[in-house]
Amino acid sequence: MARILRLDQTRMYIVISYDITNTKLRNKIVKICESYGFRSQKSIFEAYIKPTQYEKIKRRFK
Repeated sequence: MARILRLDQTRMYIVISYDITNTKLRNKIVKICESYGFRSQKSIFEAYIKPTQYEKIKRRFK
């Protein structure tokens, strides 16, 4: 799940949270999230990103 706040035309603030029991999938998601933002809790990440980066994250999650 992601919550998005658009700061302006070039930046957005997103919060990504997950509840994944499959370890392999969870580790994949963690690596993706760590490459774009920072962990604020065990299963919650925050990031300031560009809209194009958000689209990349969505594609990588699939």
